[in-house]
Amino acid sequence: MSKEKKEKTKLSKILNYVLNGLTGLLFVLALYIMVFGTIARKNNKLLYIFNYSYSFVETPSMDGIYVDSFPAKSFIITKKTPYEDLNVWDIVVFKDSQDKILIVHRIVSGNVEDGFVTKGDANQGNDTGILTKERYQGLVLTNFQLSIFNSSMISYQGQVLLLLMLVLMVMVIYQVIKIYKMNKKEKMNEIIDEKKVDEDQLRKEILEEIKNNQKKEWVKWKLSRQVRR
Repeated sequence: MSKEKKEKTKLSKILNYVLNGLTGLLFVLALYIMVFGTIARKNNKLLYIFNYSYSFVETPSMDGIYVDSFPAKSFIITKKTPYEDLNVWDIVVFKDSQDKILIVHRIVSGNVEDGFVTKGDANQGNDTGILTKERYQGLVLTNFQLSIFNSSMISYQGQVLLLLMLVLMVMVIYQVIKIYKMNKKEKMNEIIDEKKVDEDQLRKEILEEIKNNQKKEWVKWKLSRQVRR
């Protein structure tokens, strides 16, 4: 086996280890979210991973006419942004006045010093109470919908598990395709190497035959000279 081929095989093994490690990391992450996500929900808080969190909104209170409005049964991505950076028209996640549930509504007026007034895009009136720093949980960055999760029969834990299973499936499929391509490339390289070896061997045989023929011709010529003498 050539040095270049050994290096490619070593690189393939390293890549497999990395992909396996990523798959295992995602599995651990799924368990982490399942356990600590449940604890966070019981404490009426968001679970943040690297300052980001995601939630499933079941109610239609944000189904409005604005560009960033979204219908019921949507997923939202939330960032742990400082309360002091909030502005009017931001969509935020916060605790209700009785600290029982989390609400996702839009800031419609107010300021950092006096607190903010919030309202659902689909609601007629403003929310009761002022949004303060103590109630604030995070800033909504974006939203998206997945039809597979639109059933109210699926619990929060089930939604998390299904979403992470999709991610794991994508990673596994990617890994299989990557390994297949690498193996195919290695086989092609082996065929090319074998072909080069066969060509080299054939070239050597042809040169050897030419040398032998030349040697025979020289011997015949030498003998013919001796006979003439």
